[in-house]
Amino acid sequence: MKVISTTSQEWQRLCARQLVRKRRLEERVHKIVDDVHQGGDEALLRYTRRFDGVKLAPKQLRVTEAEISGAFQHLDPKFALQLKSAIQNVQAFYGRPRLKPV
Repeated sequence: MKVISTTSQEWQRLCARQLVRKRRLEERVHKIVDDVHQGGDEALLRYTRRFDGVKLAPKQLRVTEAEISGAFQHLDPKFALQLKSAIQNVQAFYGRPRLKPV
């Protein structure tokens, strides 16, 4: 195993390389989020086709309550509880009145 000192130039180079990779990934993610924000369902369907290899029709984007309930039945009960808690937290956050900037 090769030991690298945290003060070595090689260590600094490795850290810098990881930072560059992270920034590139963040830029790509921001571009996708912006595209979906601007392009709506059409952009979402395009990315679904590109990344998931699935071609969906716009009407297939909506998930029914029955499908959601059925999916919950297949989850680990502990995870399902955590997911429900996360959903409630998001709903509470976005349901709060927003303060207007002064």
